[in-house]
Amino acid sequence: MCYNTFHNYKLYKLSTGLIIGIIPFAFFLNTLKDINNKIIISFLFFLVSLNSRNFFKDDTNPNFVFNYKTEINIINDKFVYFNYLKWNKEQWKLYEEFTEKILLLKKNCNIEAFNNLTSNGFFTLLAYDHLKINQKLLWFEILNYEPNLNNLFYNFLKNYDSYLIDNINKNLDRLLVITTSNNYPDLNYKDLNLNFAGKFKVMKFSSYYGRNIIFLYPEKCNL
Repeated sequence: MCYNTFHNYKLYKLSTGLIIGIIPFAFFLNTLKDINNKIIISFLFFLVSLNSRNFFKDDTNPNFVFNYKTEINIINDKFVYFNYLKWNKEQWKLYEEFTEKILLLKKNCNIEAFNNLTSNGFFTLLAYDHLKINQKLLWFEILNYEPNLNNLFYNFLKNYDSYLIDNINKNLDRLLVITTSNNYPDLNYKDLNLNFAGKFKVMKFSSYYGRNIIFLYPEKCNL
């Protein structure tokens, strides 16, 4: 739940807090003396709790039930960190292509370090086996349409990885960056300012949650 909360902040609804509500509810039932009232209220609580979980895949429920449809979600043993997870074929294909791009750019462009400027921390874990990770946070992204999420990312950056922008600027010649198209050619938010124009070439990669993902690799590299 902790991962999902940071990964998709739309999870703030009854489904994330139901288990906590059971505790005060149990105390409340204990204060009732009429057994009939206990039965009726317990039944009503049960009916309400059924509405807290959707039995299909959506923004607030990406894992429950859907992961157990084996014909859709499968295990892929190519990735050490994720060999216990079940994802659909499209998700695995995304990470396979990501790894292929990493190796291609590392070989042909003398890449040594990696920065992940998306909200998908899995990219950082996948790159860890091949490149030096040039940041402390697993992910960081500024979105044009999510001010609350931007503030969350910004506060994390200021408290845990305040030198991220400086580290990127110091490693331009041997750095690979994955980001979203809305952060190119400029990443600007409050006092953060990062300009990629004239420093990196762009390689289109894929889309993720409706956002176009791109690789940025050194301008001097002729791929």
